[in-house]
Amino acid sequence: MGNNISDPSIHLVKSDCLRGGFAIYKNDNYEVSFHHTVQPTYNKFRIIKYLKTHTTTNRNDDSQSDVKISTCANVLACDDLLSSSVSYFNCCCYKIPVRLRHPSILRVHKACSDGLNSLYLVVENSVPFSAFVTNPTMDDLLAGSYSLLSALNFLHNTLGVSHNNVDTTSVFIGSNMCWKLCGFELALEFKNMSADHIRRIEALKGQQDAKVGQTKLFDAFQALNFDPAYAFCYDIYCFSRMICTLTDIGEGPLYNLVQVLINSCMHSLPKARIPSDHLLAHPSFKSPYISTLDFLDTYVSRSDEEKEVFFRYNYCKIFWFCQFSFNKDVCTKSVQYHLSYCSFN
Repeated sequence: MGNNISDPSIHLVKSDCLRGGFAIYKNDNYEVSFHHTVQPTYNKFRIIKYLKTHTTTNRNDDSQSDVKISTCANVLACDDLLSSSVSYFNCCCYKIPVRLRHPSILRVHKACSDGLNSLYLVVENSVPFSAFVTNPTMDDLLAGSYSLLSALNFLHNTLGVSHNNVDTTSVFIGSNMCWKLCGFELALEFKNMSADHIRRIEALKGQQDAKVGQTKLFDAFQALNFDPAYAFCYDIYCFSRMICTLTDIGEGPLYNLVQVLINSCMHSLPKARIPSDHLLAHPSFKSPYISTLDFLDTYVSRSDEEKEVFFRYNYCKIFWFCQFSFNKDVCTKSVQYHLSYCSFN
C-alpha cells in the first residue's frame, strides 16, 4: 500500500526540528516522547520518538536481576525495538505498522533512525490520550472501547498478534476524535507468547493492584496467568484493566459492560476471558451512536449496497437531527445527494 504522502521516504527526521516534546512513557532503558516538527517534509504529521537510555544491571544479585526493570527492558524493548536496522521495522508489520491500515490503529507513515540510540515514527496528526484526556465521558469511553476492541480484533483474528501494551500510554486521539491504538514495541505473534514474556512485561510496566474505595478492582498477579490456547487473554486483560480504571463502575450506561470486564475479562483463568470479537457484540455497543460512528469510520471500505442501506435506513434520523443543527435546505440537499449517489452506483 502507498503512504499517500509526498515521498518522505528519502528524508530522515531531523531531531533539531522537533518541537513541543511531551513525555509519554519512561523507564530505566528507554523513553517515549511525542512531538510536532518544523521540518517541511513532516510538518503536517506528528513524531513519536523512542530514545534508548541503557543502564547497568547488577548481575551479582541473581534473585533480583530476573525482575529488574532494566533487564526486562533490555530483553523486550531496547535490543529489539531500537535495532539499527530500519528495514527490519518496515518489513515487520506486527512490530511497527508502517504498512498496517486500520481505522482504529494509528497510521505510521515512516520509521527511521538517526543512530543506535533513537527511533522516530512519523504518524498521522493526533494527540496522546494521556496528555489531553483526564475525565472521559461515558460516550467517549463507549466509543473508545469499541474502537480499541476493533483494533484488537484485527490484530488477534487477522494477524495472529498480541499487542501486549494496551494502556493509556498507547492510545492516541485522531483528528476525527477516534481512539487509536499504537505502541507496538512489545507486540509478539501468538506463537511466541508465553507466561514468562507476560511476567517481564508486567514488571517493565510496574503494574500494581487497583482499588475503588475499599473494593479491590483487580490483582496484578492475575495478569500473569497465560494459556497458549487463548493467546489473546493478556490483551483482553490489559484492555479491561484500562477501561475499568478510567470509569466509575457503579453508574452510567457502561455499567453492564464494565461488570463483564471485571467478572470475565479479568478472570484469573485465561479461558474465561472473552475474545474481542465477542465483546464487540455486547449490547452496550448496539446503540445508534456507536453503529453510526463505526460506519463513518469505515466508510471508504463499505460497499455501495451497504452505503445505500445505511443512508436509506437512517434517512429520517439524519433529517430530523440536521433540522435542529443545520439549515433545512442544506440538510435536504445533502441527504438527497447521498441517496441519489447510492442509487446511481
